[in-house]
Amino acid sequence: GYRRVFYQGSTDHRGVPGKPGRVVTLLPHEPHYDVMGAVFEVLPADIEEVVNTLDLREQGGYDRVLVNCLAKHNDEVLVKDAVCYIANHQNAEYLGEDTEENIARHICDCEGASGHNTEYLFKLADWLKEEGTHDEHVFTIDAHARRIFADRLVVTYKSKSEAAQ
Repeated sequence: GYRRVFYQGSTDHRGVPGKPGRVVTLLPHEPHYDVMGAVFEVLPADIEEVVNTLDLREQGGYDRVLVNCLAKHNDEVLVKDAVCYIANHQNAEYLGEDTEENIARHICDCEGASGHNTEYLFKLADWLKEEGTHDEHVFTIDAHARRIFADRLVVTYKSKSEAAQ
């Protein structure tokens, strides 16, 4: 199995060179650990174009691997050999492990060509919740980041109101 972690750096989508954002990758995990995700079917005529586009998009440290996708509530293989992109710790943009609070602070401070790093985190956490999936790592980082943003809004609001006095 795998587990989802915010260990990969992103200087092309959710950060910039010198200030990379943090995005998820999958790490092998034992014992078996389920990771909820989405699988998209691509028409045979479009496979080459789609894979080339994804290879370009995920070039910042991700390897293309094949994985089996299982049904949500049992181990029935729904898709055999689905293309998946997984970063490994040997790539130049790999940031590695840190405390979940530090990861949240890092995410709150980064923005790249695809938008603010928190947008990536919040959309992922919201989607996982909608799907009824619990991901302790993502949800803990999400909670820290929302608290950090709330604290920053209070400080900003107080600063503006104090400046008006």
